Amino acid sequence: MAERDDGHRLDGLFTVLRPRWRYGDYISAHLSEVADAGVVTTVADTITQIEQQGSGYTLSTQSGDRITADLVFLCLGNPPPSPFPNVQPSHRSITNVWVARALDDIGIDDRVLVIGTGATAVDVVIDLMRRGLRQPITMISRRGLLPLVDAPAETDPDPLETWPELTTRGIFAALLKDTRRKLAAGISWQTSIDTFRLQIAGLWADASPAERLRFSRHLRSIWLVHRHRLAPDVAQHLDQLRREQRLDVVAGRLLSAIATPAGYDVTIRKRGGAITTLAPNWILNCTGPEERYDRIGNPLVAAMLDTGFARRGHGGIGLDVDDSCRLLDCNGSAHPGAYVVGHATRGAFWEVTAVSNIRQQVLGIVEALQMSKTTKAIRQETV
Repeated sequence: MAERDDGHRLDGLFTVLRPRWRYGDYISAHLSEVADAGVVTTVADTITQIEQQGSGYTLSTQSGDRITADLVFLCLGNPPPSPFPNVQPSHRSITNVWVARALDDIGIDDRVLVIGTGATAVDVVIDLMRRGLRQPITMISRRGLLPLVDAPAETDPDPLETWPELTTRGIFAALLKDTRRKLAAGISWQTSIDTFRLQIAGLWADASPAERLRFSRHLRSIWLVHRHRLAPDVAQHLDQLRREQRLDVVAGRLLSAIATPAGYDVTIRKRGGAITTLAPNWILNCTGPEERYDRIGNPLVAAMLDTGFARRGHGGIGLDVDDSCRLLDCNGSAHPGAYVVGHATRGAFWEVTAVSNIRQQVLGIVEALQMSKTTKAIRQETV
């Protein structure tokens, strides 16, 4: 048995998805080893401001401490979703389902509406069913698309590396043609998608603002269901729940959710125009991390945007960075030694959520720092 770098286990010829919490425990254990060795010191505090001081930085904390550093890495993680529009505030509306014990007050006879049909929504549905929920669950998203099924990992024997037309339409036409060609040769479509994933950052960076916007509007949801896939046993479980009418997946838009003592009165416009109503006891927001960082409520991010130390990424997504993940200020100038890693760089690179993507970002930064250090040493010897 071996570990893949994306939190999957290679079990025989097939991959089995590990629970996210277990992968988190795995990472935490490795961090503890490094901390115990004295290489890393962890501090529980909130950074509220970063200021450039000479060639380094001074960081202010919520507790009043000030920390000086030569290098700063902003590893902000995934922010929770923002409150869903048209849903009146109530304790029966759960915005962040990942908070500890967030679902504990949901009774086994309660009716639940899940906003979103992606990976987080699926995790929540499976969790509720394991807790013994007896009422049917309704999931809603604009297209009503569940993630597709994963397949055994395999090496792409003939990866598509040239793109005749660098537009959203041209790229996806070429990808579809490549996928059909490989399917005819007995190679799974998942293999083509995984190969394409490795090229997205470069293609996204080269795309015009208009093409990025076109992708976000028209192909985002389709790409996500192909990209974030389900383990076969999970997909089979969802199919069984739908056959048993214990799960209803709706394509539509939530028009209103009026709070009541027992939960909500909800009005939905289904795809096609039909209006329907529901009376769930709970509404769970599973739309994924908030991508507009001017909305996330992080005091450090708010301070950086307010002072111009940082600016929003393309389309308002995340924080703007250069090709080396260096943070850009409001004028587009890169801060030397201040780097952003992970979800916050999505506006610049799009595909940054998998561990493999984040690792590549970190390795690229380390390599650039090593080259810079070597160059300085050579210059000093020359002098």
